Amino acid sequence: MQSKTLIQEEKNKVDTTNTAKIFSILEVIPQSNIVVFSPHFDDFLFMLGGYSAELKKCGQLGTKKIHINILFSRSNYLARSGKDNCDNSLERVKLATGKRLLEDQECIDEILGRFTYRYELAGEDECFTRGKSFADSEMEFPHGMYQDFDETDKQIFERMKQRIRKRKRAGPNAGRTPAPPSATFRLLSSWPGKLTNGKLSGWLCSLF
Repeated sequence: MQSKTLIQEEKNKVDTTNTAKIFSILEVIPQSNIVVFSPHFDDFLFMLGGYSAELKKCGQLGTKKIHINILFSRSNYLARSGKDNCDNSLERVKLATGKRLLEDQECIDEILGRFTYRYELAGEDECFTRGKSFADSEMEFPHGMYQDFDETDKQIFERMKQRIRKRKRAGPNAGRTPAPPSATFRLLSSWPGKLTNGKLSGWLCSLF
């Protein structure tokens, strides 16, 4: 009842003279289970950080169950560390992965609250960890598009598709006590389409 009242209050704030519809934050993702396939550390915050903060502001964050899947979770990349990002030794991967994982969790904890969400690592190697070269750009992006896939990239691509299909078949409550039926919002990266900056891209939103 409280949620319906909040939605109506938000709707009342909308300027009806504007031709574009503005949605209340409570209407953006109506489903209670949110499964996020995030390509790298930090990407959950880029994708849903603002949304989560708005939910928190209106006291509705607790109505969502969030499961974050970090796909390319073995990293040798640290911002502004120059040529060290070409070092894909195990010691470098330990350093970069550890720092990025803890930074990611610290930021997510600040918004969602510690121990209130599920956090899973898929264990795939990031592009620089796989030895990809830098693109000719001022940004620290790797070179590569779909047509540049090597055999390793193709295998990763297939694993991504299988992982997402398996999650779709299993549903959000697989392996846990059944919960009341609810649709799950799926925000995907690494899906068929173009390969931009060394990763499968084309942010795709769909419901299942």
